[in-house]
Amino acid sequence: MSNEQYNLFGFNPDQVGGKVGADHPETSQVAARNVKSGGQKAQAIKALAREPKRGMTAYELSEHIVNGAGRTISPNQAGTRLGELRDQGLAVYLYDEVGRAVERETTPGNTGIVNVLTRQGFMVATNIHIEETEFQSEETRQYLLEAGLRGGAGDRKWKSSN
Repeated sequence: MSNEQYNLFGFNPDQVGGKVGADHPETSQVAARNVKSGGQKAQAIKALAREPKRGMTAYELSEHIVNGAGRTISPNQAGTRLGELRDQGLAVYLYDEVGRAVERETTPGNTGIVNVLTRQGFMVATNIHIEETEFQSEETRQYLLEAGLRGGAGDRKWKSSN
């Protein structure tokens, strides 16, 4: 394993560095090297988990992801994070009953394709929630993380410390 520390999510939430096209200006190249893409992906997963059936376009999602300066990211940046989540199997495009990608208006005259979490994406959202929650015991926290990875509580019964 490399020096990069991965967690149950399949990506490092502290990961720095993102995608950028070779034809983008130097300022974009520098920004891409410094972006905290892991934290932005975690924010994207949490936002998509709050809209399980409706999903979000990159434009909509951009309003739910905050960068290191405390500002919301651009729709282009949100689209990049969504592409990374789709590449990891954590999100997919939403399709209608005849197999067409669902689009929604973003700005007047423009539309964006709607994205939703996959089953694995929801499992990751659950694990993120567990990681961010303070529990009375480490044993409870660890059990919930393990159960989340398996996609359910499994056979083990656990007792609440309440």
